[in-house]
Amino acid sequence: MKILRYGYFGEVLKVRIFDEDFCSIRRTYQKEEFFFFGKKIGVRNLPSSFTQSSILNSVMSRRNDEILKKIHSKGSQIIKRDDVDRESPVGCSTGKNKIILLMTDHLFIVGGAETRIVRTAELLEDLKFIPVILSQHNNHPPSQKFFNLTLDYRDPNLSSIISSWIERGLIHGIEFHIKNPRVLYDLPLFDWKNKIVLGVQIHNVFSLTDRLQQQLDHCRYIVSSQSDFVPKSSIVRNWIEYLPPPH
Repeated sequence: MKILRYGYFGEVLKVRIFDEDFCSIRRTYQKEEFFFFGKKIGVRNLPSSFTQSSILNSVMSRRNDEILKKIHSKGSQIIKRDDVDRESPVGCSTGKNKIILLMTDHLFIVGGAETRIVRTAELLEDLKFIPVILSQHNNHPPSQKFFNLTLDYRDPNLSSIISSWIERGLIHGIEFHIKNPRVLYDLPLFDWKNKIVLGVQIHNVFSLTDRLQQQLDHCRYIVSSQSDFVPKSSIVRNWIEYLPPPH
């Protein structure tokens, strides 16, 4: 028996036995449908957790928009998070700042993915980009020194929220830091690929379905942090920066 999980919407789960579809679940923006050997056997309303995520995001989106607008308004300057929080004047002018969204799911107190995300953000800052971390939950103090946005990815309007940022020029690129690929199935990467730069860092090993491969093909580059199971990927091993022993 093989259990396949996809995004939050569309076909979200499929159970296969001996290469035959045994049962599946499909989720629209209003309901869930249950199938047994390809025949619909039941329907129920969308779980309340999805409705709650939409309500949460309607609140968080206002905060997220305010942060992005303030960053964008200072786009010709080198800025830090405190500059936006305090509305204080900033120094050093440069015309090279672009906002790169580092999109992940949950960040925990410790972890290899968390370390790599922080290092990626630091390298982006060195190149005069402005890294902004988007997550569902961030409990990782070192990454909180950067700009942080919060959204619940179970919201049916998630892609519309991010598309609005793109259309308004509030972000210039997205790098997906994927520990769980679920959200990738629900995002219109094909529509985004000609508007902004897209990239992926994979922080886990998971089955690469045809559907996910099609989504990843829309990204300009793919980076795997653990293995080369993604075609045409560059391999970035887990790094521990070397510190010379004290004399």
